[in-house]
Amino acid sequence: MAKFLDFARNVWIGSKNPDEGRLSLKGLGKSQIVTPTLIGMTLTQATNALVSASLKLGTVTLTTGLVTAQSVAPYTNVSPRTIVNITLTS
Repeated sequence: MAKFLDFARNVWIGSKNPDEGRLSLKGLGKSQIVTPTLIGMTLTQATNALVSASLKLGTVTLTTGLVTAQSVAPYTNVSPRTIVNITLTS
């Protein structure tokens, strides 16, 4: 079930999905997405997390193992469709 946060009336409204840990913020301007933590995920899990957050997977260094680095730090506010590059290590 989503929990709603109201930081200032009609300025910031966000929702957090406890199962996925995603947080999205909407202001008076463009929507902002908070990047998920991809560290420790497989390529498939990281791809699904990015797609669910309305973000795009960019360059993937190695294709097996678990994510050890991501180009946009977790919990960073970004625009939808921002590209996130990842590094995997087996």
